[in-house]
Formats: sequence, C-alpha cells, structure tokens
Amino acid sequence: MIMPEKFARVADLFDEAESAVKLVERLQDEGVVVPSINELRYAGFHIIQAIQATDQGSGSEQIARAEKHCKRAIYDALELGILDRLNAIRIFEDDYRLVEVSPVVSNYVELRKEAQDAVTFIHSINHNDDRDNHYEQCKVYFERLSSIAETLQHSRPELNKKLRNLRWKAMATALGLFLGFLTLLFTIIF
Repeated sequence: MIMPEKFARVADLFDEAESAVKLVERLQDEGVVVPSINELRYAGFHIIQAIQATDQGSGSEQIARAEKHCKRAIYDALELGILDRLNAIRIFEDDYRLVEVSPVVSNYVELRKEAQDAVTFIHSINHNDDRDNHYEQCKVYFERLSSIAETLQHSRPELNKKLRNLRWKAMATALGLFLGFLTLLFTIIF
C-alpha cells in the first residue's frame, strides 16, 4: 500500500498546478494552457495506475511519475506567465522609450536587470531536459515579474504626463522653427 503522504504531496502539487494554469489563463485572456493541462492529464493517469498497482514498488514509481508531471505542469504554466509578463514589460519600455523613466520609477534599472535575468533563466532551460526540476525557480521569476509589471503599470499616469510635456515641447520647437523660417523668408523677400 502506498503511503497517504505520497498521495497528499501529489495532490498539493496538482492543486498548485491547477492554480497556476488558471492564473495564466486569466492573465493571457487566451483560454486554455494546453501543455500544462496535458501534464495534469498524465499525472491523473499515473495516480490511477498507482491506485491500481499490485505491488509497493510499482505504485511508488507511478506516484513519482505523477509528481513529476505536476511539477512540469507548474513549470509550463508559469513559463507562459513569465513570457506574458516579459511582453508587458517590453511594451512598457517601448511606450516610454522617449522619456526618462528613472525619476518616476527610482529602481527602474534594477527592475530591467531582473527582467533580463528572467530571460536568461528561460533561455538557459534545455527544453529536452527535465523542466520539472526548475518549477520552483519559475515560480519565483513569475512572481517577481508580476510585481515588476504591476509597478510599471502604476507609473504610467506620471510617465504619460512626461510624454505630453515632451510632445508640447516638440510642437513648440517645430512651431518656433517654422515661424523663424517664415520670418527669414519674409526678411529675404521684403
């Protein structure tokens, strides 16, 4: 008979994976996170196999496989979440490329470094390797990037003021140049 704590561990991981899938589905508004759901389906298969196992070793092996699939489901869901948060940060950087962000977000350079660290992490994972070994790191990066994206989102109103001021200055400069050109033209003609 398989020990109840092994089933409890898988149940906890399954719940965590399901929560990660739901979170990322809401975040992306694109519906189902298929790779994670497939991993949870495989986990369920192995749980059934463990329940039906006739010997302790086979049942424990099936539980270990189910646990691995749950961890992989967490990784897959959170990886998508990380990519979504990185995209939100990239959009922010593009939107405010013309203004200095640091006076509004004092730790902006550090936040960008943390985002780059997440990119490096994602690129460092060998997708043929066992990604389930990295699910906890993935969780940390996702939570941090979510916080960064939220901080940047909250800074948009102040940065929009800076953009408006920049546009007004550009328009005033263009108008000044135009009027200067007209003055020069009239001076030459008359």
